[in-house]
Amino acid sequence: MKTKEKFGKTGCAFVLAAVLVLTGCDHFFASPDTRHITLSGTLVVTKNSFPLTEADCFITDGSGLSLVYPYAPTVVAYIFSDGPHSYNGKESLGESGAYSGLTWAENGRFNWTMKFPVQNQSADVYFRVYTDFRNACYSFKKEAGSIRVGTKNITGIDLGTIDYEAITLTGNLPVTIDGAPQSVELWLYHDNEELGRMIDTTGADGSWIVEMEPFAVETIINRFTITWHGYSYRFHRIYKIPDITIHNTSQTIVFP
Repeated sequence: MKTKEKFGKTGCAFVLAAVLVLTGCDHFFASPDTRHITLSGTLVVTKNSFPLTEADCFITDGSGLSLVYPYAPTVVAYIFSDGPHSYNGKESLGESGAYSGLTWAENGRFNWTMKFPVQNQSADVYFRVYTDFRNACYSFKKEAGSIRVGTKNITGIDLGTIDYEAITLTGNLPVTIDGAPQSVELWLYHDNEELGRMIDTTGADGSWIVEMEPFAVETIINRFTITWHGYSYRFHRIYKIPDITIHNTSQTIVFP
C-alpha cells in the first residue's frame, strides 16, 4: 500500500496482515519461521458510518467471475520488536488479504485468516486497518486493538467496526492536446505540500473525484499540477491559483 496513493471509481478490498513492522502502508516481513499458528476472525469496515457493500469491493468480468480489487481496505496485525528485521520498532510477521485468506461475509463484514510465526514467548499482537477506496488519494488507516498470542491457534478474533471519515472533492479540469481530450494526473497542493491527487481524470469535461480524510483545520489549496504521460514524452505543468479553503466537508473545487 502506501502512505499516500490510489484512485479509481469507489470501492475497496481488504488485506489483513500481522505486522511487526509498519510505517505508512509499507509491510516489512521477518524471516520465515518453520512453526506457525493460525489467527482468524472478523471485522466490519464502514465509511462515514455506512457499511461497505459487496459492490464496493468486487466487480464481475465477462465470464461472471467475482474479482477483488487489489486496492482497498487493509487490516494489519503487528508486534513491537527491536530485532534485525524490525523497522521503526515494528516487524511484520504475516498477512491475509483479498487473495490470501480474506473473504466477504455481508453488510461490510469480512472473515479473515492468516498464518503467524510462533514466537519464543507469548507476545502482544496489534492490529491496524488500512483502506484504499477506489477514489481515495491515500490509504486510510486506524488501529484495531490487540490480543495476546502464544503457541496455539486463535479463532473468533473480532476486530470490531472500523469506521473511516471521508470527504469528497470533485471538479472538472478539461485538458486537450491538439484539440483531443486527455486523461491526466491532477495534484493539489498548499505551497509545496501535497494535499491529494487524482490519477486519470475522465470524460471530455475533465471531471474528477477524490476521497480523503477530513482536515483537522481549515487548509488552503493554492497550487495544482497536471501531468500527462505520452508514448515518448511527458507533459507537466504547475499552476498557481487564488486560495481555495477545504476543511471537513465535501465540496466542489472550481479552478479559475
